[in-house]
Amino acid sequence: MKDNIRYFKQKLSEIYDINVTEVTHLSSMHELYQLKTLCSNQYIVKLYKASDCSLSHLTSMTEFNASLKANGASVTVPVLGADGKYVQHIGDKYAVLSHFVHADKVSTISSSQCYLFGRECARLHLTESRQDFPHKKTEELLTSPLLNIRAGYSRKQEQVGVIETLATQAEVNLSKLPLPEVLCHGDFHWGNAIFSPQQITILDFDFCCRSWRIYDPVVFLWNLLFTNSDNIKRQWSSFLSGYQSISALSEDELGAIPWLLIAHNIWHIGFIGGATIDEWEFDDYWFDRKFELFEVIGEMYP
Repeated sequence: MKDNIRYFKQKLSEIYDINVTEVTHLSSMHELYQLKTLCSNQYIVKLYKASDCSLSHLTSMTEFNASLKANGASVTVPVLGADGKYVQHIGDKYAVLSHFVHADKVSTISSSQCYLFGRECARLHLTESRQDFPHKKTEELLTSPLLNIRAGYSRKQEQVGVIETLATQAEVNLSKLPLPEVLCHGDFHWGNAIFSPQQITILDFDFCCRSWRIYDPVVFLWNLLFTNSDNIKRQWSSFLSGYQSISALSEDELGAIPWLLIAHNIWHIGFIGGATIDEWEFDDYWFDRKFELFEVIGEMYP
């Protein structure tokens, strides 16, 4: 839509009954724009290619997002179109509009913010929904990504062999643990949140899925490890304290963390290897960075 802003503004006006005066393109996996209206209201609209995301998934995602807000979770609010639906069509793409939240993004995160993250994660997991979401467990985290890894990194046979061994170990150990399942955010970290002094607001439910409850906390820990965050043990302890101030985690869930960290890292390598995202370049640097994390995980959980 960057090439036809006039058409874009016209369609937004028809669909949402808002008079858009300014459109600013933002960096994202999908097309993302910040909007300003004649009445000085601000919104965020995200566009999805139909080939990348189904209408049913987007409908489930936005309805779940709205139910989270209704239950008191700190999340962005999707906006209904004039037809009463959250997901709209603009050209050959799906559109989802949300209210803009005035707050800050951060590149590093404090222990007190980690506590807030843990608390919001637990609140998110308390919301029940019958919405149709994809599963993200052993097959999605290990089996399918390995196919991408074998095909995309055939030149790295030694490292791929290590990954295959780790995948087998993770699958065996996870299969032994009775882990409760919930609806998960799927990409739960501070890059998908904005901050005010005593609150965080969770964004971006694109990877929403049905998985083990401990999966979202593990994704958060993975991001601490990948970004070489300072005081990781303290930050992680604060996150767990925040989570368990709302809901207790079982010993089995805590025991699953190292194996699920390995599984999520394998998923990430496979996802990057198969990604086709405009303006993002993936080369051996990304593979090597994530491969090094297996050693970091082993040091944290010997």
